[in-house]
Order: sequence, then C-alpha cells, then structure tokens
Amino acid sequence: MKEPEYLTDEESIHLLTTIARKAKPQVRDRDLAMVILFLHTGLRVSELGKLELFNVDLNRNQIKITRKGNKEQYLHLNGETVNMLARYLANRPEAQNGTFFTGNNGGNLDRGYIYNIVRRYLKLAGIDKVKHGPHILRHTFCTRLHQKGVGPFTIKDLAGHKSLNTTMRYIRIENKEQAEAIDRLEFGISFQREGASPLQPHRPLIQKPGKGAKN
Repeated sequence: MKEPEYLTDEESIHLLTTIARKAKPQVRDRDLAMVILFLHTGLRVSELGKLELFNVDLNRNQIKITRKGNKEQYLHLNGETVNMLARYLANRPEAQNGTFFTGNNGGNLDRGYIYNIVRRYLKLAGIDKVKHGPHILRHTFCTRLHQKGVGPFTIKDLAGHKSLNTTMRYIRIENKEQAEAIDRLEFGISFQREGASPLQPHRPLIQKPGKGAKN
C-alpha cells in the first residue's frame, strides 16, 4: 500500500503564511479558517463543506460533524482554530442555507471548489507533492498526531477511520523516518565480524575506511 504524503510543520506554517500574504482580502479569513480547520481536525472535504453554522460552538471549543454513514461526532477545537474561525465569522457573508463556509455571495462551496482553493495555495507556496488537494492536510493531521505521541486508536477515532489498518499507514511512515534518521548517524566505519567473539584482543574490532574495511 502506498504511503500517504503529508506536510512537515515548516511546510504547514509556510502554507498558512502564503495564504495570509497572497489571498484576496475578501476571502483571506475564510481560506485561512478552512486550512486551519483541515490541519487541526483532519476533516474530509465533504465534512467541511457540509459543516453547518449551528454546529460550530466556539464558546465550548467544539464542532459537530456528520461522518460517513450519517454518524455524528463532536470534535474539539484548539485555540488557534477557535481564534481563526471567530475572525472569519465576524465578517462572514450571510449564507443562503446556513452552511458555515460560504462564497462571497452566500452560496455553498462544493467539493471541487474547496479542492481547487487548497490546490492553488499549495502551488503558490511552492509545496511540491504528488497530491495537491485537501486530503494531504488530512494526512498531515494524522501523521502529526502520531508524532506528538498520540496512540493509534485515538487517531482512528479523531480521523473517523473505519479500519485501524488505515490509521496504521501513518504510523508506518513515522517509523520509516525514524529508521532513516538512525541510519544517518553512522560514522562511516566498519565493525568487523571475526571469530566467535568480537572482543578477542588479538583481532581487530574496528577498521577505518580505506584500510580493509568494507563500506
């Protein structure tokens, strides 16, 4: 199974900074709020697009969303997300049907529109990934949770995964990176395996590169 891509913390911050600097003033707060919500909750595009105003409770730092299969779930919002949603809400156009995120005319944002918004900012930020849509932000959410020490079952619940196997994909990514990091610590010398015990004093334990060591 192909490992999912994700953004590093530096790339995530650069993406948000790019939106703040390059977005049109009339959509800047909305687009920042959308991307922050993706990064800090891991919502699917359909879940964000269908988010209703009355299901956003900034006083309690939570939102209620509808998962696949019409399953409802409450998600906690951290301080960064609450502040950005409140900023957007203060200047939000009046919606035609109560959705939280709207176009300038108050209309709905469909999945294609949301996808193109995220894709455009990723390109503006110069972030080169195979996938340029919102799903990479969902991948980032899951991977960062694991990096922060959150267990797989909690990640599964927060992301709304049906199968733990899906969640484990993100853990395998991190384990691979940890292994690669340890590999980079090598000094470039070869420890020779000679005889039953490597501690025999009359046999060399370490050979420097260029003097018979095999690299």
